[in-house]
Amino acid sequence: MHDMSSHDFSQVRLSTARLELRPMQMADTDALFAMCADAEFVRYWSEPAWQHTEQAERRIQRDLDALPRGEYLNLSLVRKQDGVWLGNCCLFSFLWK
Repeated sequence: MHDMSSHDFSQVRLSTARLELRPMQMADTDALFAMCADAEFVRYWSEPAWQHTEQAERRIQRDLDALPRGEYLNLSLVRKQDGVWLGNCCLFSFLWK
């Protein structure tokens, strides 16, 4: 088994001319909640639409806690022009060699 502790994702940032992918932040709570509270959006998920903003806060905190351990990487997708949160991208199940 590979030692995950050697993969700290805390400082991961990906950037293009128009977009930035960065670790989730507590400031993303309202946007994440709006997305996950939409029943149409979560129709194929294994959990129902969220009912409380605390669910978004807990998810973001869990994501932040996982970063330094290298467990998985959940990034916010943000439009650079105006800082609007567009969504997220989660990477997991890494096969380290």
